Amino acid sequence: MKKTITLLLIQLFTIACFSQVRVKQVLCENTTNPIGIDIAQPQLSWQLQSATRNTLQTAYEIRVAENSTDIAKGKNLLW
Repeated sequence: MKKTITLLLIQLFTIACFSQVRVKQVLCENTTNPIGIDIAQPQLSWQLQSATRNTLQTAYEIRVAENSTDIAKGKNLLW
């Protein structure tokens, strides 16, 4: 019984590690690389890519900063 549970946990861990979701085709106001957006609430969209079927998005977090270092650290965020 312990071997079965251990094997099941290993399988679930392996599935969780290899079933990654990627974000592709990120758009802001229907453009891929917008510069100088003058809208206070711009329209944002993206598509998800996953190797597994029926993958759904349940939450999101949008971070906007002047450079990628600030985004990674979570500091000096504009949004």
